[in-house]
This record gives sequence, C-alpha cells and structure tokens, in this order.
Amino acid sequence: MVAEGMVPASLAAGIVLICLAGTPQAVLACTVYSVTAWLLFGTSAVYHLGTWDRSARPFCAASTTPTALTAAAFTAHCIAILLAAHY
Repeated sequence: MVAEGMVPASLAAGIVLICLAGTPQAVLACTVYSVTAWLLFGTSAVYHLGTWDRSARPFCAASTTPTALTAAAFTAHCIAILLAAHY
C-alpha cells in the first residue's frame, strides 16, 4: 500500500524541507506541513492496515457498534482534517 511507504518518505522529505527553509517563519511553516503530512500518511496506513468488519466502517448503514464506530469515524475525520491542513 502507498501510505505505508509514504510515512518514512514524508519524514525524510520533511527533514530536508525544514533544513532548507531560510527564515524562522519558513521553518515553522515547513514543520507544520511536515508533521501533518507524516500524521496523514501514518493515520491512513493504520486505517487501511486494520481488518475492519462491516460494523466498524464509519459511514456504513450497518454501523451499530458504538466503540467500533467511534474509532473508525474518528480515524476517518482525522484524515479529512489533515488533508485540509495541507491547503
């Protein structure tokens, strides 16, 4: 899967990006971008590596288990928030 490979790649690219930033504002911006990229790919990898039954899918009509629904929905919302942070 792509997300698992992108976790170390985004970490390495983030370090390079932060080192190449010239001003303190650029360092802060690159740090925020790099951390959110790493969290995005890490969260996506964990979400897609898990074995989710039908009741654990966040937006499925058969989602009736509160704990599974909460965990899956939280993960799905984290991915959406991290995607928004990149814009």
